[in-house]
Amino acid sequence: MDGDLFCIGSESARISITSNSISPSPGNWKGIYAQGGNVEINATDISYGDTGIYLGGHPNNVITNSSIYQNNNHGIHLLFSSYNIITNNDFTSNIGNGIHIQGSSNNNTVSGNSVIDNNVGILVDWSFSNTITSNDISSNNANGIYISSGSTDNVFIGNNITSNNEEGIYLRYSSENGIIGNNISSNNEYGIFLYFASRNKVIGNNLHSNTWDEIYLERSSNNTIKANIISNGATAILLYLSNDNIVEGNELHWHSSTGISIQYSSYNNITCNNLSNNSEGVYVSYCSYNNPATGCGIITSVFILPILHTIT
Repeated sequence: MDGDLFCIGSESARISITSNSISPSPGNWKGIYAQGGNVEINATDISYGDTGIYLGGHPNNVITNSSIYQNNNHGIHLLFSSYNIITNNDFTSNIGNGIHIQGSSNNNTVSGNSVIDNNVGILVDWSFSNTITSNDISSNNANGIYISSGSTDNVFIGNNITSNNEEGIYLRYSSENGIIGNNISSNNEYGIFLYFASRNKVIGNNLHSNTWDEIYLERSSNNTIKANIISNGATAILLYLSNDNIVEGNELHWHSSTGISIQYSSYNNITCNNLSNNSEGVYVSYCSYNNPATGCGIITSVFILPILHTIT
């Protein structure tokens, strides 16, 4: 479709766009494919398509108060499409991702959506300056949020990210993103996983009861992990092959393994964290050097493997 599309329903008179099959199944029809013109969709139910909504190459579309469910691919797919508003929608039980933002789709606002039982809840791939805020992202088959391939300057604020089958947030090969003020709990792998990621800010989040480590950095540098409240996991914060990070002002309590674990990692600044009721407070091992640690609260224990590692 290259022209304008306006589907403007209301809560009392919703629009339904779906399969015409007696026994509908995902992929029965193509879905809404828009590659030009303006798209505005409100109070519309879209189901059993290939992709529910595809926005390709055209900006300034508005998708609100709609339900996009049981599509064969993504609920909504943005490709080279910027300055869109996606608010207060339900993305449920799509075989692909709930919301898929790809290929320099920039400056989009994704807010107040319910994203449940998809593959990845929200994926941001090679896209910049998007605002992802106040979404409920739960029970997805892979990650709650997946940020990949050079995505920069995106912010993820105030989302509720729970009970996803892999990480709550997985950020890889991306820099200068903000993960701020989210609730991340009861995910089946890491709460937050940074992989080959740099200069990101993880600030003011509440993480608890994730199955693996709550915050895990691998081959990641110059990130700031600050003012998070982290409890009831395995290890609160684990740095592996990760250098020059700041870990400051976090509350780290009730972990079955370690509050802060530093492995093959150097020149990290561990400052003013409050650690209590962890099996180990701070654990430094495996070729880790020059990681100064100062505490402003309780540190129940510090364990340093006796092979030329330093902590002051």
